[in-house]
Amino acid sequence: MFFTHGLLPSESLSLLTPLRVPLQSHAGQGQLGAEGFIMGTLYSSFGLAAAGLVSLVPRMKDKQSQRVVGYGLLFVMLRAYRFVVSNHHWKTGLTTHWYFF
Repeated sequence: MFFTHGLLPSESLSLLTPLRVPLQSHAGQGQLGAEGFIMGTLYSSFGLAAAGLVSLVPRMKDKQSQRVVGYGLLFVMLRAYRFVVSNHHWKTGLTTHWYFF
């Protein structure tokens, strides 16, 4: 028998058999379903936009296209960040200090 825990801090311990089949499952609140998919998509879009801003934009030759693509990626990052923060505020009631504004 093995004890394991999930990646989420609110997840409880589950007992696994040697065949790695869980004996009990967690039925608490977490980001499951559509909300988890949306938040994961937003985190991924923020990360991909940051990676594009760091690696893609400096390789472009034309300065005008660098500006357009760079500002577009910054806009995508800002929108994703603000949506994640507003969702966090909606779920927890805690406010976030806006260091960017």
